Amino acid sequence: RCGYCKKSFRAERFLDQHFDNRHYNLLNVNQSKCLADLCGALHCDFVINSNLLKAKCNPAAAARNRHLCESLANSCFPISQGPSARRLHELFLRQFCDAHTCSGKAKPFPRGGKVSLFFKL
Repeated sequence: RCGYCKKSFRAERFLDQHFDNRHYNLLNVNQSKCLADLCGALHCDFVINSNLLKAKCNPAAAARNRHLCESLANSCFPISQGPSARRLHELFLRQFCDAHTCSGKAKPFPRGGKVSLFFKL
């Protein structure tokens, strides 16, 4: 489903094609980063399919995703930008990055459970 005009599609490739044709002006073609590259850091698997949480934890993958998550927090919310950025940085670390562990204690989105909407970047 298109997040802008709410049109539904049978496959992701049709949504991609629709976005290229109808909402091209909304794409940031100058950026080299794809949000899909950040899914490990942002717990896309938890939002899309909670059954994946039952799989055995991979400590190396958890460490890699935590590092990616912390890098994302540092670049999006630099603590040098003042108190608001510092608070957002800390919130991002607690809500997203702390869950990258194999201890089983930390869960993504601990306040309020599973999210139903993706946040806007």
